Amino acid sequence: MRAIALLVLLVGCPTADTAQTTDTTDTTDTGPTPLPDCPDYDEVSSTDVVGSALSEASGLVLGTDDVLWSHNDSGDIARLLPITVTGAVLGEVRLTDIDARDWEDIARFDHPDLGSTLVIADLGDNERRRTDTALVLLAEPAPPGFGQRISVSAQTIDISYSDGPQNVEAIAVDPVDQTLLIITKSDDGSTVYTAEPGWWDAASLTLEPVTTLPFGTPPLDGSTAATGADTFADGRAIVVRTYAGAWYFRRPAGPLIRAFDTEPCEIPGNIEQGEAIAVVGDAYLTLPEGEDPALVRYELEP
Repeated sequence: MRAIALLVLLVGCPTADTAQTTDTTDTTDTGPTPLPDCPDYDEVSSTDVVGSALSEASGLVLGTDDVLWSHNDSGDIARLLPITVTGAVLGEVRLTDIDARDWEDIARFDHPDLGSTLVIADLGDNERRRTDTALVLLAEPAPPGFGQRISVSAQTIDISYSDGPQNVEAIAVDPVDQTLLIITKSDDGSTVYTAEPGWWDAASLTLEPVTTLPFGTPPLDGSTAATGADTFADGRAIVVRTYAGAWYFRRPAGPLIRAFDTEPCEIPGNIEQGEAIAVVGDAYLTLPEGEDPALVRYELEP
């Protein structure tokens, strides 16, 4: 009996190797990750784009190899005008079998088949009665060089809205998941529409409103008109230009559209009939309308 009791005692007592340990992991919910502080930008340079056909620059985006792509507003032929980030002209790219009714902005994204792809917003509709608004997509071409011209093909996606025709001058594509954002221009503030990844394969899209941006009222004081947009390459923020400057919206966790739910950061922007803005690294560039427009660069304060 004593042997059996001793055996039970030994089995019932944990050894150093089998002793239980206490889980000390802190499972306290600390809430969402805080947003970074609003950035401070200063104008650092201004260079006139001389010798280009740009006279009503209405869109600007950074492509590959430090090439900027721009285009004119309504009244021009269907063409893109590449320039360097220092304002040097790199020729002209014409789009075959494409009409340029009212090109208002341009974006870039990585197409799963075409690679780097440019998206032109033929979405301008001041009277809100167009039935032929569209996106124009083309694989990013190599710029032909100063004084040279090439022609390329493109495809179109018809765009309509569930709440009727809209006037749009700002688009952007989320570099993280390729969601398309379309931002209207209106005296009553802007409506934002989105299209989920895969939108590039559609022949037509009818978009639903997702949120609003009350430009012209606090905290988005100043101009009511959203005239251009772009995103940072890592998706950290989206910038929206107006006639009074620009706004920087910081991205929280989740979809880029949630950036519009955060406190906006006001950043400088050339207000000379300004419609075009492009992010370049941590900096951004603006381009106004007019002959030999000034390409203005803004960089973070040291």
